[in-house]
Order: sequence, then C-alpha cells, then structure tokens
Amino acid sequence: MLRLRSTMLSLAVFALAAMACAQTAANCKITYISQSGNKYGLAPQGINQYGTIVGFSNQNAPTNFIRYDDGTFGKITVPGAAYTVATRRNASGTTVGFYIPTGQKYAFYNGQGFVTANGTTTVLKYPGADKTRAYGINKSGTIVGGFDPVNATTSNPAGGFLYHNGTFTRLGKLDTLSAINDSGTIVEIGRASCRERV
Repeated sequence: MLRLRSTMLSLAVFALAAMACAQTAANCKITYISQSGNKYGLAPQGINQYGTIVGFSNQNAPTNFIRYDDGTFGKITVPGAAYTVATRRNASGTTVGFYIPTGQKYAFYNGQGFVTANGTTTVLKYPGADKTRAYGINKSGTIVGGFDPVNATTSNPAGGFLYHNGTFTRLGKLDTLSAINDSGTIVEIGRASCRERV
C-alpha cells in the first residue's frame, strides 16, 4: 500500500511538473505573400517585430525585397551589384544582406556584405577578406555573418564575425554566424552559441 501511494504521489508530481512546463499552441494565421507581376515568387529571409519582411526574388535576376506590414514593397539599391539578397532587418529599420558584384557569377560564396540604414547603403567588408556576408542584426545594431580571407589557409581559414560600433570581431574558427537576437545570443549554422550581450 505504501508503494502504491508513493507511486501515485510520484505520478501526481510528474503530472504537475509536466503541466507547468507545457506550452500552449500558437494561435496564428498563415498569410501567403506575393508581389504583383512576379511569376517566380519570393524567398523571405527575415521578419522584424513590426511584420516587415526582407528576402529576395528571382524575378529577372535575384534581387532583394522589403515587404512592409501594409503590404507594399520596396527594395534596396546597392551600387555595383548584379544581384542582392536582404537577410535581416531590425526594429529600427536597418537591413543587412549581401550582394554579388557585377561581372561575378551568382553564387553564395561570392557575396559582399551590405548594411542599409536611414536610406544609406554601406558595403560591409571584414578586414583582409575577399568575401563578406552579413546575415543577422539585432536592435543594438550588432551584425553577424561570415567571411572568406583573400588567401585562405589552414592557419587563416574562413570564419564568422560580429560587427558592432565599427569594429569587427572574429568569433573562433566558425563558418558562418547566421543570426543574433536582442539578448546577444548568436546562432551558428548547425548549433546555437550563447555569447555575452553587446
């Protein structure tokens, strides 16, 4: 009898713990977005807290788009770009991404980073890098991404970077840092890494 009571008490504690940790299902609505006259569709890459979506489209050539929460579209012009991909936009409206310079073949590894804030687009280039790709930005304006050195070697390989207040910081021998949240947690392709808040 004591064993039965002990088992029932254990089950009751387990059930209460499970209920405390249970998550409620999201109450959400799915909305499909499209762009008038675009027969190739859109490839969204990020969304901010205001519902502004950024990404790219293959209409004519891969080019970035911004879809505002009112359903209107815009895009970023990067001088000297043949193709552009917008990857993230923060709550302040700063957008990051990468572009393929005119004359280069469209390929992921050929990208050069850009950041657009207050209508001004700036190239983002990791020091000594041949290619730089910006993938994430948080509310503090901290940007993360990846780079390839001009002459990559085993002692100087491609890696991930953090960019804040005009300063680049290499974060170990990482391939790419793909996102950063407002608390400073950084996502690396394949795993999550907790970093100190910046």
